[in-house]
Amino acid sequence: MKTKRYFVKYTIYDGEHEYADHVTHELDPERIGDDAYVLSTIMYLDEEDKMVEYDDRGHYEVPSSGDYRLYVLDSVRKIPKADLKILDKYGV
Repeated sequence: MKTKRYFVKYTIYDGEHEYADHVTHELDPERIGDDAYVLSTIMYLDEEDKMVEYDDRGHYEVPSSGDYRLYVLDSVRKIPKADLKILDKYGV
């Protein structure tokens, strides 16, 4: 599987609060449209603990963990090669 680095923005909901965050991560370009795959990968979940759809509004959960938080994938953007060099230079 050939991966590429992407900039991923996501939000975590835990009842009253929401937390927005972003990461850069190596992902399979053929699976970018699969929100559960992207969220599971950036959260370093293995196959048996992967994200599953919680509702039809784009919320995902990890049912096997007892975790009550919900996750939403906001955006996934491929990082251009020129920008990768800069990110690598600074260890991002």
